[in-house]
Amino acid sequence: MRPVPPLLLAATLLFWGWQTGLLWLALPLAAALEAPRWVALRLELRTAPLARTFDFGLLGAFVIAGYLITTGSSTQGIVLTLQVLPLTLAPFVLAQAWSVAGGIDLKALWSNRQRRDPPPARPYPVDFRWLYLPVCVVAASAANQRGPLFFGLLGVLGAWALLAARERGRSPGPWLALLLAATLTGYAGQLGLYRLQQAILYYALDFDPEAGADSDPYRNATALGQVGTLKLSDAIVLRLRADAGAPPRLLHRATYDTYAGTTWTARDALLEPLARPPPGAGWQLEPGVEAGARVTLHTLVDGERALLAAPPGATALERLDVAGVRRNRFGALEVTPQADGLLGYRVAYR
Repeated sequence: MRPVPPLLLAATLLFWGWQTGLLWLALPLAAALEAPRWVALRLELRTAPLARTFDFGLLGAFVIAGYLITTGSSTQGIVLTLQVLPLTLAPFVLAQAWSVAGGIDLKALWSNRQRRDPPPARPYPVDFRWLYLPVCVVAASAANQRGPLFFGLLGVLGAWALLAARERGRSPGPWLALLLAATLTGYAGQLGLYRLQQAILYYALDFDPEAGADSDPYRNATALGQVGTLKLSDAIVLRLRADAGAPPRLLHRATYDTYAGTTWTARDALLEPLARPPPGAGWQLEPGVEAGARVTLHTLVDGERALLAAPPGATALERLDVAGVRRNRFGALEVTPQADGLLGYRVAYR
């Protein structure tokens, strides 16, 4: 097998770090993988430690995937696991790069797992750095930063890798023509797949009038960028009556500040409980601030938690019979209802 071209692995790692926002990790990792080309120091690593290093990397990937899937959506967990896969496999590739052999004998690796000694006489060395390259590319692709620049740099990396396998002494014209044809075909193919996805989502949204609806103060899955049929409904989701002043133009429920994939999340936005007011008084949001208007709202609640809609600049929640109120730094208001059903409350706001 031909050796990996100099600096190709470093360039691929930097491409992955740029796409995933982990450039600060990609830089030292790229330097550590390319340093053996200029440093004479090598390690005498046997097959058993290499096998354990590989197992450790796979185990780390499964642990990360399990954690992300159980703490969020399964799709988002898989995507995030793919993004960090180069980190979990990095110890194995580093061990090979700094080993004396420079390659890993697959037959010896397998015989070590089967506890057969000695290993087969005919070794089958494999440079896992060639397999690490597509892993980094897939991880970079999972970052969801689309654009012509992404595909252009991906084409450069692919041509760089194929250049090492090109047969010497032949005219480069046909090779360049085939490479250009493959690149253009790949670009057209990914555009077609993207439009097919758009079409599928278009029809899927037609069957789900509540697509994208969520009442989680920390996370909200969206259908941004997808074109579906507008859903006109006569369902009443909230009743509003202006008690003093003009009715508000907008109502606020939750705010999110980080977007990844198709999900908005609220970072560092823990819900803090408000002090329980004396009997007959309202829940104070901005004590001492005079309210210029008031509005009464009625909504249906179902469950142990519910997010309240309130005008921007709310200063107090009045006539609200709940077990508790919590608020985060973005102004989202979560209440613990006494019972399911219709919940009425009045909001004083600036």
